Amino acid sequence: MEKYITIDTSQMANKMDSVSHNVMATTAAVGVMQTAVINEEKVSSEKICGRLNYGFFNLITAQIEQKVANESSNANALAIELMQQQKALRSLQDRMGKDYNLIASRYVKLFNSLNKELKNRVVELDRPVMELCEQRIKQLQNRICALISSVPVYQSESLTAAQAIAAAHIKRNAQELIGEITNYLKKSNEARALTEHIKHEDLQAEAATFSLPIVISEECGAGNNPVQKVRGNSEMNARLGEKALMSATMAALQAGDKLQWHDADEHTCATVANNFAAMVEAADIPERVKTEMKRLFDRNKDWQTL
Repeated sequence: MEKYITIDTSQMANKMDSVSHNVMATTAAVGVMQTAVINEEKVSSEKICGRLNYGFFNLITAQIEQKVANESSNANALAIELMQQQKALRSLQDRMGKDYNLIASRYVKLFNSLNKELKNRVVELDRPVMELCEQRIKQLQNRICALISSVPVYQSESLTAAQAIAAAHIKRNAQELIGEITNYLKKSNEARALTEHIKHEDLQAEAATFSLPIVISEECGAGNNPVQKVRGNSEMNARLGEKALMSATMAALQAGDKLQWHDADEHTCATVANNFAAMVEAADIPERVKTEMKRLFDRNKDWQTL
């Protein structure tokens, strides 16, 4: 037996149509809402970015203004300090200028007084010479005037006698001049003979060798290289002179390079120790220094001689 069942789907279709319509409306609403949300987020983000930019700009501007204010205050403080130092330097310069002028005026007065005093002393020292020169010049002028030949102009009766008197005067002056020249030559010959007698031309220089007390010590320098030192001797420097003592020292150093150091024997050590002890005891130094010198000498037993 066949049964036929009829199912009516019209209501379901109607419902599906209404549901589809509602879904499409919801989709459209969601799209509109999404667009509105996106626009709102964009506007909000732009506002936030603008406010952030404005805040960052204001923050940077405030920091820059603060730094400018700090640097300005520091610059003003430095400017004030420089102005004070400038005033102090100007006052110091003025004071130094006044002091310099005072000192310069004092020294100018002092040197002027010294110049006047020296000038007076020089004049006083040269006064006898000047007076002698004035006297001798007058005498020479009078003598020159007296020795000038004159032409006798007399009467014919006394002309012969005047010429004879003038000739006798000239002869007398000539004889005095010859006598002065003779005395000068005689004294010159006597002085030459005395000089020749004093000279010893037959003496010949002989080579001689003299010994000088010089202390040469040798120490280890950089790289264990030996370094020689010469101890100064003020007494020998005063007697011989610096140049002679220097040449003798250089000769001693050159000779010392060829000498060989060797260990000192017991006799030499004992002699040196006795002489050193005697020198320390005779020295005018405190007892503590003497004891320390003896201790250091006894402590150093390793030494050599040439």
